[in-house]
Parts: sequence; C-alpha cells; structure tokens
Amino acid sequence: MSPQPRISSSAVAGSSLADIAETIAAKLGLPHLSVSYIKIGDVQEAQGDLTGAMRSYREGLAIRDRLAKSDPGNAGWQRDLSVAYMRIGDVQLAQGDLAGAQKSHRDSLAIFDRLANSDRGNAGWQRDLSVSFEKVGDVQPRRRDEAPRAIDEETLREIAASYMFFFME
Repeated sequence: MSPQPRISSSAVAGSSLADIAETIAAKLGLPHLSVSYIKIGDVQEAQGDLTGAMRSYREGLAIRDRLAKSDPGNAGWQRDLSVAYMRIGDVQLAQGDLAGAQKSHRDSLAIFDRLANSDRGNAGWQRDLSVSFEKVGDVQPRRRDEAPRAIDEETLREIAASYMFFFME
C-alpha cells in the first residue's frame, strides 16, 4: 500500500479556497476534495458563518452527487451523499428555511433507507437511518403548513427489530 500523497501547507499558503480546491482535486482526487469542502463547512458552521457553510456544503454535495451517480452501487459514495444532504438540512434549519431543511433531510433519509434495507445487519446504516428519521422529525414541529406524517407501524417494527438484533447477541 503506497502512502497517501500529501499537500504541504506552504504549497497553499495565501491561496484562495478555489485554488486550494484545485490543488486538492489534482493531487488527491474528487473524493478528498468533497471531504475537504464538508470539513470547511463544518468549521464555518461552528464559527456561525452559515452562508459560508452552506456554500461549502453545496460544493461538497455537488461532487458527492457526481460520484454517487457515476457508481450507484458504491455504498460509501451513497452514504457520503446522504451526509452532505444532512449537513445542508442542518444549516437550512438554523437559517429558518424549514421547507428546504425538510427536503434536504428527506433526501438524506431516502438514501439511508435504501442502504439500511440493502443490509439489515449493518449496524452503522441502521443507526444512520434512525438519525435521519430524527432529523426529519426535528423539522416537522416547526412547520405549520404541513400536517405531521406518521411512520407506519411496520416500518417502526423493522427499525426496532434491527436494533434488537445487535443488543441480543
């Protein structure tokens, strides 16, 4: 296994974010570039720069969407895409864009639902699915223009059963 290529801090010192992004893409590839955008967005969000965070998350989402579409069977890229939707939904919620937050979290939920159903024994995907349900639920009480949607009993049983499987072993 060859070592990961590295980019020295002096190579990007004083560069714009776009220039740094080009350097990362050229040296490390698009998956690393999408991670970089998401991590930059995380820092911006933590600093209260929601506009900057949204911009960074959308850049990461665009790359992840392209990667996921190029290889729909790649579960890692599908998960990364879902995480990007979740991050965007969190910022939209913080900005008061409830309709946007709900759409983003539902887009994330749809992907996590497919992953969790494709491998019911994958505890990580089952957890991701439950977090995604929680995110959708966090938006719902704040929306006044839409009636709450119930999760059918069968879906709730399936989620509960998948968790019980891991705790009973």
